[in-house]
Amino acid sequence: MQAACAQNIDIYEVFKSINHTGVRYCCFKSTEHLEASFNGKTDFDILVNPEDYYTFVELLFKLGFKKRHSTVNKQYIGMEDYLLYDSKNDNIHHLHVHYELLFGKKYSKNYSFKDHDFWLRNSSTHLKFPIKTVRPELEVILLISRMLIKLDIFKYTKLYLKASLLGQSLVRFPMFREFEHLLSLIDNDYFKKIVEERYPYLEPLIFDFITSYREDKLSAIKFFILKNKTKKQLKSHERLSDSVDKRFRNSRLKIQPESASYVGTRGKLIAIVGADGSGKTTLANDINIWLKYKLSVENIYLGKLKKSGKKNFLVFLIKIMKKIRMHRIAGFINDFQSVQLAKHRQNELNFATKKCLSGKYVISDRYPLKEFWDMKNPMDGPRVAPNSRLYNQERECYNMMPDYPDHTIILQVSLEDSIKRKPDEHQGVLKEKQIIDKISAVNSLNIQANCLKIDASIQYQEVFKKAKTYIWQNI
Repeated sequence: MQAACAQNIDIYEVFKSINHTGVRYCCFKSTEHLEASFNGKTDFDILVNPEDYYTFVELLFKLGFKKRHSTVNKQYIGMEDYLLYDSKNDNIHHLHVHYELLFGKKYSKNYSFKDHDFWLRNSSTHLKFPIKTVRPELEVILLISRMLIKLDIFKYTKLYLKASLLGQSLVRFPMFREFEHLLSLIDNDYFKKIVEERYPYLEPLIFDFITSYREDKLSAIKFFILKNKTKKQLKSHERLSDSVDKRFRNSRLKIQPESASYVGTRGKLIAIVGADGSGKTTLANDINIWLKYKLSVENIYLGKLKKSGKKNFLVFLIKIMKKIRMHRIAGFINDFQSVQLAKHRQNELNFATKKCLSGKYVISDRYPLKEFWDMKNPMDGPRVAPNSRLYNQERECYNMMPDYPDHTIILQVSLEDSIKRKPDEHQGVLKEKQIIDKISAVNSLNIQANCLKIDASIQYQEVFKKAKTYIWQNI
């Protein structure tokens, strides 16, 4: 049911499809940012009638959405997340779906308005975008409530003092800029009527807040007074008591360092493989940045160990041994380095496995595929000769590694492109022969499952797009 739709559909077509089904929904907050949302720069906050839940979710899956799962610190009853990758426009779209009108502090969302039906009835299709939005009068009520509950008094005091010292209005800050925008859209008579009829318990607070703001008298003290009054008036709208909610918030904060967001059943290990100059490192880094926008990602590097004091000393020692013709000792030290590299790769892959099981995606630059092991100069495999005392120790490390990652992206490059991209690394007949062997080994790879081959000689943006499309379809 959750498999991505084969056809590519943009976000405009998504909402047109939702509108045709009769699902009762609306964008109920942050409507000022709709252009950014349609451009994939921020999420959509969508309120859906809980009675339409199954129809709505089934439609999202048909349209190619994937449900984003998260660790408990990001989970709330009555809220779900869905992601869509639009490969045509190269955007990841995020629907933050609410089945209840929840709001509150970060890591809390402890308050709710219980009249979502009224909000859905008071929505209409936006003039510019094919999405239903709630009336601005209702959004103002919610935004004021959100600000008074969510903004910490110390945080507000900091904002207020900063604006005062700079001689500027509070509108320079995002929430107040949104508030200013909504105030310019409301019908004052209708707004007054809704507040009086639907939210009489908040009426004096809302109008006091607006008046103080317009008269530039919303001081830190005033804000503190209104904040306390709002909390009292919304007491009956709490989902949990203050003490229980505080424990939940503290628990979420403790879990935060291990927080993870993923689609499907868990994270995946995705390896980028290719000869020198194919663009492995660039692609691995760019995939990390792309996925990290909405999912949890880590990077690992399975190439040669970076320079360190220990490595430099061993290289120096090998040179000395060769100079004084102690070649056996030089060979042993060289094999010892290969064992250390094997252990490093094993540790990195153990790390990757744990991270994937915790819900994170791991992007690996290179991978010790078994197809490379029989090369005279293996790209990323065992190097110790069978007659060495360290042969079994190195092989044991490699045999403990998974034969393949969850997904492999193979970048194929020609000798000409490889030399052109990395001229300093191809000087000399021996080095050129080695790169020819590497290119041949990569081009002859015949991994049957979970693999994508890309001709890396094409424009990089096309390479990147092919990789993203493949990853999104398979994670």
